[in-house]
Amino acid sequence: YKLRCFRVGRLEYMPTPNTSYNIQVFRHRTDGRIQALIGDAAGRFDRDGWRMFQAEDPAHAVISGGYVMTPDRIVGIGFHPNGRAASEPVKVELAEWERVLRPDDPVLGMHIPEGGAMTPDKCRDSLVRALAFFDRYFPELRPKAVCCMSWIFWPWYQEVIPESNIAKFQRMLHLYPSPSAGNDGEYFIFGRADKRYDEYGRDNSMRRLLLSLLEAGKPLRAGGMFLLREEIERLGPAAAR
Repeated sequence: YKLRCFRVGRLEYMPTPNTSYNIQVFRHRTDGRIQALIGDAAGRFDRDGWRMFQAEDPAHAVISGGYVMTPDRIVGIGFHPNGRAASEPVKVELAEWERVLRPDDPVLGMHIPEGGAMTPDKCRDSLVRALAFFDRYFPELRPKAVCCMSWIFWPWYQEVIPESNIAKFQRMLHLYPSPSAGNDGEYFIFGRADKRYDEYGRDNSMRRLLLSLLEAGKPLRAGGMFLLREEIERLGPAAAR
């Protein structure tokens, strides 16, 4: 893939192999349900379903490893729609489920530029137009999904600020646990990450919210998202106008 990033409306996109996101996705052949599993790289997850930090003791992992594929089924670490890992292995019977996103499929990696007004309508508009843009100018690519890993997709924000644009955008997507640094979003929100919390700005609700965690010694996390091509297409051409 040539590393070319294009801004389409509110968001930016870059052709990327799905190996960067380490997910594979299945659609139920009868009812259309979506199930995401871990991809080719093994992972470790804690009791809450979050991806463990690199420095954490592997012995504390509730579930770890990758997946095993046979002609009839795939068994591996599964991800709930709420963006957490399942505590027990998930078994996908291939007679019942179609694999619609493979570990090595082409996708569009999404980047979120700085700036406000990240409304659900603007995000929807950008996704629809981005797919049309790449289909027109890079027809050989045919991305299977849009994917991203960012502090913006930590599902916790849905719990604490459910009416925010971030939470509304998350509810449009499939979320899954991604690697985190422990201070994800800190520099973006405060413009610094030097841990001098008494000097950090507290002039809006997001800053006060994150400071309440940082000052309590709790980590900030990132999350992953994906939206399949067919799901973006169903958002409708009206969103692209």
